[in-house]
Amino acid sequence: MSEKFTTLKKLIKYEIKKTWKIITLICGIIICAGIFLGIVGESSNNSTLNTIAFLIFMLQASAFMLTFVYLPVRYYKSLYSAEGYLAFTLPASIKQVISSKMLTGAIWTFTVFVSIIIGVCLHNESSRNVFLSEDIGGSIVAFIILSLIAVSNIFISNFSVTIGCLWKKHKLIGTIICYVFTCFVVCALASLLYRGLAAIMYNTGGNHDGTISELQASIIFAAEAISAVILCFLLNHTSAVITEKTLNLE
Repeated sequence: MSEKFTTLKKLIKYEIKKTWKIITLICGIIICAGIFLGIVGESSNNSTLNTIAFLIFMLQASAFMLTFVYLPVRYYKSLYSAEGYLAFTLPASIKQVISSKMLTGAIWTFTVFVSIIIGVCLHNESSRNVFLSEDIGGSIVAFIILSLIAVSNIFISNFSVTIGCLWKKHKLIGTIICYVFTCFVVCALASLLYRGLAAIMYNTGGNHDGTISELQASIIFAAEAISAVILCFLLNHTSAVITEKTLNLE
């Protein structure tokens, strides 16, 4: 077990070295844009500030979305293109190779997500209040939920790339279709889970006004967080199994 973990750690370190420059650039753009808006906002009138704020927000959103383009493309090239020959000649199992790509993607997605929060908080006081409300517990819960959504999304993206590669002549189309379908299924299951748990909690001790207690809400949140982790594990495992059985590099 320790040997497998050591190998996985080495693979992750290698992948981080290969990708940190682009991710650092993306994070730098997001945070610098926030700093710029914070400085300009103090000396601009409302109409000019609104225009600048919109452009800055679009720049930050675009940089964030770029992460979900760069990481899956990197995942594809390093596994299913000519580069993949090198990856699969390493003294590591296919599952370890896939897991290293997935976990590195999760690390970078979380890093960029944090930079988005920092960048937005640098806009102005009202922006900071969105994330730093007086309800610290609520802010922490919101942060965890949003970060899990972001991380889950990169797992779905990479999984979709793996499925898309099964379409020999239409890999991009296959990837897009798989991504849309998987997102739809995940959202539907998440909604059913929330509704089911909320109904159970209300029927077993909900408040008379139709709400549930903080403890019950915490249980629902914990269940959804665990479900997100299980989803990522299943997507990672399935990608490894599919790759192992159908490996066919360009």
